[in-house]
Amino acid sequence: MEQAPTTPQTVDMLLKSGFRLFKTGFKDILGILLTQTISMLVLFVALFSLTISLLDNTSTTLFQTDFIVCLILSCLLLLAVELGFIAAFTSKFWAIIHNSKITSAHAYAVGAQKALPLLVWLISYVLLVATGLMILFVPGLVLMVSLFMGAALIIQEHFSTVGALKTSHKLVWPYLRRTLLYLVVSVSITLAAYFATIFPLGMLISYITHNNPMLSGIIDLARYALIVILVPLFVALIIPYYMDLQLRRQNKDLA
Repeated sequence: MEQAPTTPQTVDMLLKSGFRLFKTGFKDILGILLTQTISMLVLFVALFSLTISLLDNTSTTLFQTDFIVCLILSCLLLLAVELGFIAAFTSKFWAIIHNSKITSAHAYAVGAQKALPLLVWLISYVLLVATGLMILFVPGLVLMVSLFMGAALIIQEHFSTVGALKTSHKLVWPYLRRTLLYLVVSVSITLAAYFATIFPLGMLISYITHNNPMLSGIIDLARYALIVILVPLFVALIIPYYMDLQLRRQNKDLA
């Protein structure tokens, strides 16, 4: 069983802790990942069909209001559901690293409760970072790093969107360069896992199934299921670092 750290650790120790958490918790979150894959695909097909049905190919109007509104709402709904599933398996990881367990029903309840706040946080996060990047690259990069832990604060500490953004900045600011390094390494590991496994497999499968659309569709489904696994890997790497930031803040407050 993974054990929550009680003292601040080095970056390499945190990465090792993240890998152990992913290895330990993967079987526990597998059911959530399978449900996520099936649910997202079914929802995508349903929303895609609904949206396309509103597109009038004979219309000369550039912006078809019903189609555009439906498209935007469909994207937001898909994103909210995806974030809900991420919150669900994150809560499982959180329990495991604290040497306890929660039921899948409880994890789904957490996901349902946190989906909308996470969606609002993500939209706010993207807008703030994009604004910073448009003004000047450095402010955007600073916001990208300093506000990133807002999602963890919403899921684990039950912060509001505004509270999560403010607290994330306060939490990360003293360790901005260290956090940037850790995020870059975590993203690099996740991308390396993708390009070493799923990407070449996808290229090979696409070549083999080029003339068989039905088989290609089935393989695409399997490939999406594999890609879903990479998100928990990234989350498992981030959780120990988030806990490390909290420990450092507590130690600083006590000093």
